[in-house]
Amino acid sequence: MTMTLETEHKKALRQEWRSVRDRVSVAERTRASESLFQNIADFAPWRNATIVASFMAMGSEIDLKTIDKLARKSGKQIVYPRVCNADTMTFHLWQPTDPLITSKLGVKEPVSSAPLVDLDAIDFFWVPLLACDDSGNRLGYGGGFYDRLLSNSTNFACGVGYSWQRCRSLPSERHDQRVAGYLSEKKFERFND
Repeated sequence: MTMTLETEHKKALRQEWRSVRDRVSVAERTRASESLFQNIADFAPWRNATIVASFMAMGSEIDLKTIDKLARKSGKQIVYPRVCNADTMTFHLWQPTDPLITSKLGVKEPVSSAPLVDLDAIDFFWVPLLACDDSGNRLGYGGGFYDRLLSNSTNFACGVGYSWQRCRSLPSERHDQRVAGYLSEKKFERFND
């Protein structure tokens, strides 16, 4: 398979952004994670969502445990992704007392017997990333799971990360799917359609 210039550029950017993120201290990660909820609490699509797709933080990713906990307290159901094969991801209900497994990709995910939730039932998606630009283009991890997922959903998809993961511009390919907003420890911003 021949790589395009955009693909090669994105691969190099992934390494750069991950390297910077890996230098974030545990204390900074904790502070950032705990301040996310206050920046999204008044946003109607979040406030009105009944089923929210989240993700388990991997490595130096911003951790969504606090926002998930507060969402549960407000009556929302939280679902987490599970990779089924090379190009399919499903979402499953999970509670903090439920078991987890570690996938081949090193991601913690619900066990296969966890209740499956149909993609159309999910009102709001938190989307992991390495960087996000002014147009909502995101630099993901290169597997295309969220691009395929978002191409099949019209519900609100919000990138989430540290404030410094926002940048002016990122390379984008035809298959890349934009997020509609970005949440960081400093603010929430919605992108123009």
